[in-house]
Amino acid sequence: MSTASLLEFLTPVYLFRSRLVAENKIKYKLWGSFYLITVVYIYLTRILIQFLKVALPFQYVQWLVELLNEVITLGFYATIG
Repeated sequence: MSTASLLEFLTPVYLFRSRLVAENKIKYKLWGSFYLITVVYIYLTRILIQFLKVALPFQYVQWLVELLNEVITLGFYATIG
C-alpha cells in the first residue's frame, strides 16, 4: 500500500473524528453553561433568600422575599427554557 493510498484512506477517518470532537466541544460548552446557571439559581434561591429574611425588617420580609424568589425563578426558566 503506497503512502498516497494510505492518506486517501485515513483522510475521511480523520475528518469524521475531528467533526465528532467539534460536536463534543459544543456539547460540553452547552453543559457548562447549564451547570453554571443552575448553580447560580440554587445559590440565589436558597442562600440569598435566607440572608434577606435575616437582614430585612420584618414588615418587608414576607412579600419582598416571595417577589424576589418568583422573579429569580422566572428568570431561570426563561434562560433555560
